[in-house]
Amino acid sequence: MSNSKRPNYEIAKASHDRWYAARERYNSETLTDRELCDKYNAAPFGDRPVYQLLRAAEIRCHEAEQRFDAEIKQDREILDAWKLIRKAGNALIDARGLRYADATLDNYVGKLPEQTKIVQQLRDYASNSNELIPQGQNVILLGPKGTGKDHLLMALAKEVLRFSGFTTKWENGCDMHQRFRESATSNRPTASPVFAPSPDILWISDPLPPSGVLTEFQQSAMFSVIDSRYSNLQPTWISINVENGQEAEQRMGAQTVDRLRHDALVLACNWPSFRQAQ
Repeated sequence: MSNSKRPNYEIAKASHDRWYAARERYNSETLTDRELCDKYNAAPFGDRPVYQLLRAAEIRCHEAEQRFDAEIKQDREILDAWKLIRKAGNALIDARGLRYADATLDNYVGKLPEQTKIVQQLRDYASNSNELIPQGQNVILLGPKGTGKDHLLMALAKEVLRFSGFTTKWENGCDMHQRFRESATSNRPTASPVFAPSPDILWISDPLPPSGVLTEFQQSAMFSVIDSRYSNLQPTWISINVENGQEAEQRMGAQTVDRLRHDALVLACNWPSFRQAQ
C-alpha cells in the first residue's frame, strides 16, 4: 500500500463517521419509499396505479442508493484498508503473546529519569512515523535482560500503527536462526523465504544466543536480512541484551550492527531487571 493511501486511526475513524452519517441520510431519505414498496408488493399483479406508484418508489430508492454509494466510495476504500491494518496489528499481538497484548507507553512502569526520557523519545518517533518509517530509521534498544525492552517495542508498534498505519512483524531471534538453517539445508535463498513478503517494520527480539557470539553462518544470514532492509529503506527494530554497541558488534557482527546503527534511534535501557525486582 502506498504511503499516500495508508490510513491511520484518525483517518479511519473520520471515514467511519462519514459512512455512518451517509447511511443515516440514505435510510431517512428512502424510508417512505421503502415502506411503500413493502406495502404494495403484495398487491395483485396488473394493478396499474399500484404498479406506477411502486415503480416510482423503486426508482427513487435506486437513485438514492447510487448517490449513497458514490458518496461513501472513498471512505469504504479507507475502511477496507484499515481492516487489513488492524488485522496485521492483531497478528502481531498473537505472535508476541498475551503477556504483551496490553503493553503501552502509558503503562510502562518507569520511575527513573532515563526511563521517562526513553518513553518520550519513543512517543516522538511514533508521532513522526509518517516521515521516519519511509526514511528507514531503525530503533535499537540495548540493555540487560528484563528491563522492559520488548514491552517498549510492542507499545511503539501500536503507537506507530495508530499514527501512521505502518504494521510490524515480530520475530524471535532463536526462531529466525533456526529458519535460516532450514533454508540453507533446503537450498533456498536465505532472506526471501524467511521474510516474504517483506514487512513494513521488522522487530527482532534477542537475536543473540544467551552467551557467546553468532556463528559465521548466523552472522552472514542475519547480515543478508538487515542489509536488504537497509538498502530498501525498511526499518528494523531490535531488542538486544548487550551493554553497548561495542559488545553488539563483537557478538552480532560489525557489518550488521553498522547497518542497524546508521541514523538509528539507539536507546540504552541500563537499569535493573523488572523480573529480578519481583
